[in-house]
Amino acid sequence: MSEIKQEIEQEKVVENDEQLTVHDIQPESNQSSIPQSAWKRRLDTILEYNQRSFSVGLKETIRLFSLGLRLFKYVYREKRAGRQPAFDPLNEIKISDGQGVSVGGIGSGSITRGWRGDFCRWSLVPGRPRYRTVEADQFSVFIQRENLPPVSKVLATHLKPKHLKTWDFGLKGDKSHYHALFPRAWTVYEEPDPLLKMTSMQFSPFIAGNYEESSFPVGVFVWDIENLDDSSVDVSLMFSFQNGTGGGSDVLGDLLNTPFRKETTSGKGIFGVEMKHSTTCRISNTEKRLVVRDPLTFVIAAEVEEGAVTTHATAWNPHGNGDEIWKRFAADGTLEDVQTVSNPTKRGEHTASAIAVKQHIGPHQKKQIVFVLSWDSPIARLGGGRGYYRRHTKFYGRDGEAAIRLACDAVDKWQQWEQAVINWQEVFLRQKLQRPKIPDWYHTALFNELYYLVDGGSIWTAGDAGGGIAVSVRENGVEEPVDHKVDPPKIDCQEVTTPEIGHFAYLESHEYLMFNTYDVHFYAGFALIQLWPELELSLQRDLARITTAEYTDEVVFCGDGRRSAKKVKAMAPHDVGSPSGDPWHDPNAYPVQDVNRWKDLNSKLILQTYRDYLATKDVQFLRDMLPALKAAFEKLLEFDKDGDGMIENEGFPDQTYDAWSVNGISAYCGGLWIATVAAMREIAKLENEAEEEVGRYTDILDRAKLAYHNALWNGSYYNYDNSKTNISRTIMADQLAGQWYSRACDLGSIVDEESARTALKTIFDYNVMRVNGGNSGAMNGMRPSGRVDYASLQSSEIWTGTSYGLAASLLQEGLIEEGFRTAYGVYKGTYETYGYWFQTPESWDEHGRFRGLGYMRPLSVWSLQWAIDRIVPTSKLS
Repeated sequence: MSEIKQEIEQEKVVENDEQLTVHDIQPESNQSSIPQSAWKRRLDTILEYNQRSFSVGLKETIRLFSLGLRLFKYVYREKRAGRQPAFDPLNEIKISDGQGVSVGGIGSGSITRGWRGDFCRWSLVPGRPRYRTVEADQFSVFIQRENLPPVSKVLATHLKPKHLKTWDFGLKGDKSHYHALFPRAWTVYEEPDPLLKMTSMQFSPFIAGNYEESSFPVGVFVWDIENLDDSSVDVSLMFSFQNGTGGGSDVLGDLLNTPFRKETTSGKGIFGVEMKHSTTCRISNTEKRLVVRDPLTFVIAAEVEEGAVTTHATAWNPHGNGDEIWKRFAADGTLEDVQTVSNPTKRGEHTASAIAVKQHIGPHQKKQIVFVLSWDSPIARLGGGRGYYRRHTKFYGRDGEAAIRLACDAVDKWQQWEQAVINWQEVFLRQKLQRPKIPDWYHTALFNELYYLVDGGSIWTAGDAGGGIAVSVRENGVEEPVDHKVDPPKIDCQEVTTPEIGHFAYLESHEYLMFNTYDVHFYAGFALIQLWPELELSLQRDLARITTAEYTDEVVFCGDGRRSAKKVKAMAPHDVGSPSGDPWHDPNAYPVQDVNRWKDLNSKLILQTYRDYLATKDVQFLRDMLPALKAAFEKLLEFDKDGDGMIENEGFPDQTYDAWSVNGISAYCGGLWIATVAAMREIAKLENEAEEEVGRYTDILDRAKLAYHNALWNGSYYNYDNSKTNISRTIMADQLAGQWYSRACDLGSIVDEESARTALKTIFDYNVMRVNGGNSGAMNGMRPSGRVDYASLQSSEIWTGTSYGLAASLLQEGLIEEGFRTAYGVYKGTYETYGYWFQTPESWDEHGRFRGLGYMRPLSVWSLQWAIDRIVPTSKLS
């Protein structure tokens, strides 16, 4: 047992009585107060950096020409078949620095209100995030003081309206600030009336360890209004919302808005408007382009407080000049209050609703107004035709009529929900009291990167909804109505059953449309296993089932043009499928490289399984996974071509760095392999397997360690590979990924500890500190000369998620300052320099140009928390 491990064990004994848990902590902070760790931005701030996506130089263009040509052919084939390509380099998302905290639950879909006040991103259809601002979706304020003219403003900045020309979008923003600590966000307005302070707190019940409310499609907006003047004031807040998401489904017709007034279960009053909509999904598994519609209902609502004036506008045209509701609201803060149902819209028409709450606030008094945005989209429909009931339907039913009940429950329970959010976050926030070396910015990144579990196109299922009913068919550019049952495709080689907890999936990226991309989840999974472990175990069981299966359909890979089976037996899948296909039934939507020959996926299956067992001590889970683990291990062992115990790469990008070729023994895959053998040995011991089997793993492990060190160690770091080519001596930031996981899983060191520390110090010196002064994260590849390695597209990138993993590895080896400095570079690039907040990309180059917007891997910031909780002695951080 190492000295560090002994120190950890001693501290666990000493600190056992002081351990904090999510369930028993009582926070010191007041409810709704803004935590110090919240990210802050003034509303009139203009980003200095010119956001741009990555570009490929001439040499790289020539080198990648054949790949690019095959990718374009792949995109053409997919679109011609009616499918959205999993990877489409011609369809980049238009970047904006306006993103903010989204509302919604895990797997329920999400709606983002940006930091400037506009609703600017929509992820209600699985795998199809839409970056667009809907002009009508706004909070607006009316202010009237005695003997002064009234003031009315839309509470958003930087918007230039295309339609609502009569609305006052002139908020300056110089006296207003946005604060974000996911899942909560606050906007503090000290304008347009400097003597009226308005604080909007928005959140959803995203609660660690909670498997019910965390799935709810609801957002709560609590407005605290404080009159700082000696005179009274009338204040009205209006919440306006277009029926839809700003896309084509908004004008399909038959949209219906209905006002309501109700009493909640606890007896509170609530009023609002219910907006009937639908989602559309083009089915790609039929010869004809069938379109299936599924129900979607929005609700905007507010609590009715005594003395408040509550009014609504049921239906108005959001693509007109807006005068039909703004004229009255700007005059007295009310809306036309007619209790009628709107007429269904005609094709091509838009419709919107609005509600307003008006309060009289005395001198130096405070009032509170609570708004709710809820929706019910009970079915997550995929492009292959199959639909899944979403998790919230387990508690609210499957009929699509739950939005009003969700709003009522939000009015009743929002204070309990918020307190639960505060409780679980305080567990981590208060660690700084005992560990003052944890920097202030750390928790900003830790919590805000969790946005991706909600806003990453996630699905959390509660049963199979079947194929649905097609309502139209599109042929030769003409869409005709039909009434046709759609059957899901029958391509399974195994039966897929829904576990009690459901299936869980999230996208690799908003631009790379594949679910549960496994080489990436290897980094990101630290968040799920620490916060929602049952979802993580469900995900792993799905991967194990697919690993043991075989999918014989032949596919052409864009990387080299070769044909191969879609998935061979005993190889872990790259992904469980795409939104345009049939996830969990038809895996490996990834089109670039032949993942059947990748050298990291099977290692990652075994290492993640062992990590998750350590976190949960779930013996049954480990036994359920064991057949897949053994098959994966033996399959991977086949890549040891010379019998030295070490696997070899095959001269193409056969691992997560899928544009960076590697040959022979490699630092990345070889290190993962050593950790994998160590994990299999420990699993064999846990399962009381024969001594001969344990001994076999020990023999492979000893020989693999020797081969690895002898082939790659150069005295300062581990070479990229042992191919003796120009790139062999590249200093790879992620070279000790196996060491990182091995130490995280209490498997010991894959190399001698002094070599590990020396290599990590070299990486920190070259890959971190010699690139933008250490303010950007870790460059993937650096040459011994101290220059960036431009040999491939990915060697010259900084990957946000792997940089966080490197930072965790540094912490685990006792290099505390270096670890936090490495992570700080990613934080600074994301939340300060480049403007990538709440859309953190896969990578940026040394100039900040991004690739892969809205990416899964940055969730690996939670690997630092794993290290802090389990590996790093408290004394090292105090």
